[in-house]
Amino acid sequence: MFIKKSLILLVFVFLYSKLDAQLCTPENLSQDMKRFSNNEFQGIILQKKLESLMQEIQTLSHVTYSEESQKGPIANCLKKKDELFNDLSNLANSNTKDSPDYLEVMGDYFFFKKRLNAALFNYDQAVELNPKSFPLLIKAYTSFVAFYKINLNRASEINTQSQEVRTALEGAAKRAQKISEHPDSTKRYTIEHLFYQALIAQSLSQYQKEIDLWEKITNLDPQNIYALRSRLKTLLKRNELTASLSEFNKLIRQNFATAQDWEAVLGFLVNNNFHQEFFSWYKKAPTDFKEKHPALKIFQIRSLIELGRTTEAKELLQSINFKIKEPLAKVDKQNKSRISEIDADEFKKQGRLSEALDYYKKALPFSPNPLTVKEKISLLIYEYRKSLNFKPLEATQKDFQEVTELLYKSAFETELKSNLFEIYLNSLHLTQNSKTLKKACLRFVKLYPEQKNQGFYKDNCLK
Repeated sequence: MFIKKSLILLVFVFLYSKLDAQLCTPENLSQDMKRFSNNEFQGIILQKKLESLMQEIQTLSHVTYSEESQKGPIANCLKKKDELFNDLSNLANSNTKDSPDYLEVMGDYFFFKKRLNAALFNYDQAVELNPKSFPLLIKAYTSFVAFYKINLNRASEINTQSQEVRTALEGAAKRAQKISEHPDSTKRYTIEHLFYQALIAQSLSQYQKEIDLWEKITNLDPQNIYALRSRLKTLLKRNELTASLSEFNKLIRQNFATAQDWEAVLGFLVNNNFHQEFFSWYKKAPTDFKEKHPALKIFQIRSLIELGRTTEAKELLQSINFKIKEPLAKVDKQNKSRISEIDADEFKKQGRLSEALDYYKKALPFSPNPLTVKEKISLLIYEYRKSLNFKPLEATQKDFQEVTELLYKSAFETELKSNLFEIYLNSLHLTQNSKTLKKACLRFVKLYPEQKNQGFYKDNCLK
């Protein structure tokens, strides 16, 4: 196989070298110069010569030298061809310069020379004159992306904070759209440029547009795994349950669903409180996937807790005998926190207030709902101190100082329930925090104007 490929390569190099030699013979060069001196290159003849010269320049620039001695003559020949191209392009009259063919070949020349701004200008001028030309649209798009240095292979890394970058991306998307919607576009080109549009929409956080573009690709190519998975990922990010599961089903039906896909979907269901759906889909998951990913028990525990099946959750938690890595380690801590909170609620019902307080505080550091736990601790402290008629004063003040710290964020950043807000006001009063009390009174009457003439507010805030 290697010998066969080598022979093919040698034949290619031989033919290539033979072609180069023909292009660079003294006769070939002198004939061109003679015709130039005789002013033979005009109109359509000039246009055709520019096109053929452009092809020759490109060919000679990609020469593979079989011998080092060939390098000098070929380079000299290329230089002469380049000079002739420039001389001929200067001969063009206004009619020629305004033709799309001339503008295209000049765009080709400038693009080849990496003068991207000039290439883009010429291609765009050519497109204006010949908007139906599919090859011109491709060249204009390619030069635009090259000029603005848009690397869609690393779309997620593009800094879209800059308005200039956003404008360039939007411009590239419009150009790609013209290509994908062109009647002469092949299926390959259509998918390719829909792909570019989707990546740009992703970079610009235009999620609905991105989702629609991935769908257009999968309609044309139902087995395009990248498009299917990208659409699923964006739907999950958008918390679209029905559409996400529908897309995931497509991956499953075509045997494309990976362990990573299963984990993403199951995690999505748990994190968005779709706990019944989680168990339905967990049952559908392949057995080998469940066996290889025992950490998914963490998701099961979370769903069992939220469905009120705490005993089952505790049993499953005790069965875990492996190290849990992030990001599931965070979920594991939250699970343990929720169980501690549930246990604290039960202790409180039984009147075991000291144990309830300990478990609430144990739950707090990793609670998924820390404000709720803080409110429960505050209410428990208040009820405990009230049962002792708020005596002794020093111990009460110490506990209520903790309450003021626990409820501060809830009081000023959320709509704290009126009974808890009154506890907060009472705590500020007993700890003699008059400055914050005044601010909190204003906040309370703003949230609960109907209570301004009653309770603690009437007795303390109006004084």
